[in-house]
Amino acid sequence: MYLSEHFGRAFWLDDANEFRSCPLKLNNIPDFDYIDYVSEWTDLEGISLDKLLYIHKTELLNKVNNNNKLTNSDYILTEDVYNEVKKCYNSSNPEEVIWHGN
Repeated sequence: MYLSEHFGRAFWLDDANEFRSCPLKLNNIPDFDYIDYVSEWTDLEGISLDKLLYIHKTELLNKVNNNNKLTNSDYILTEDVYNEVKKCYNSSNPEEVIWHGN
């Protein structure tokens, strides 16, 4: 998972390698109540595509290099962290589950 101060959002690749995003709360915790697909963004005015594509590339490389654990230099999404997030998140909607540990 990539936490971007520039965008004020968290980014990751889901199990289908779809580029997902959600806003960051003030304490830089991802707000999983507002997950979206980056591919569905329609208003790209003012968005730095270079930075967005860099994040996407970073997440692709992280997924390959870390056996599907999503990481960046600031944050590691371990199975324990995921399980804690899942406890707080309504997991009854499988479309919104962001990562499945092996």
